[in-house]
Parts: sequence; structure tokens; C-alpha cells
Amino acid sequence: MDGIALAGRPTPESGSFTVHQLLARINDDAERFASIDNLPDGKTHWTLDDARRRSDFRAETPVPP
Repeated sequence: MDGIALAGRPTPESGSFTVHQLLARINDDAERFASIDNLPDGKTHWTLDDARRRSDFRAETPVPP
């Protein structure tokens, strides 16, 4: 399976539609596409909480300081 096409670009299969909706809130195109292409440190896929944190939304699972 090739994944979803977003703005004519193939995306990783690990990115769900909801993750892309959250990351779409990043205004700068270059920053948004770099975020989609570069997974969070130590992760094999985007989670909803990671996408929320990246797009400055409040994550459901807080990260301890």
C-alpha cells in the first residue's frame, strides 16, 4: 500500500488521516512537510499525541517534566 497522497506527495504509511489533519495546522509549508517526513525521536510512526504536541495542541497524555 502506498499511503495517502497529501499535496501530491506520498506520505509514510504510518501517518493516519487524523495525524495529517493535526500537522496540517502548521502554517509554514516547508516546516509542515519536514515534520511529516521526520518522525519524532525514537518513534517508528506518528501518534496522535506526538502530532498534537508538534502542532501546539494539548496532548491527551502529558509528558512529565
